[in-house]
Amino acid sequence: MNLILKSKRKLLLMNKLFDDSNWREEYKGMKVLNSRQIELLENGPDSLAASWSMQAMKNDWKKKKGYKDPEPPDCQSSFNQWSESLPDWDDWTA
Repeated sequence: MNLILKSKRKLLLMNKLFDDSNWREEYKGMKVLNSRQIELLENGPDSLAASWSMQAMKNDWKKKKGYKDPEPPDCQSSFNQWSESLPDWDDWTA
């Protein structure tokens, strides 16, 4: 079981551009934090608002480390492209 978890973790790390497995400990040493932020980093979020705060801290950590998320793919299309991909209406009614 432990071997499976390690291999899954290795696959996840291979797909990332950076290793963020220890970001919480690194972030604690980067700047002065209040007691609530330290509690969140040690115990994890306990509400939706706390998870937003955690994400803001992680984004700050990535910015300070110089990591950038990859650009999302361009998935835009137009109605004309879609409608041209359909068969003619005459073919459907025949």
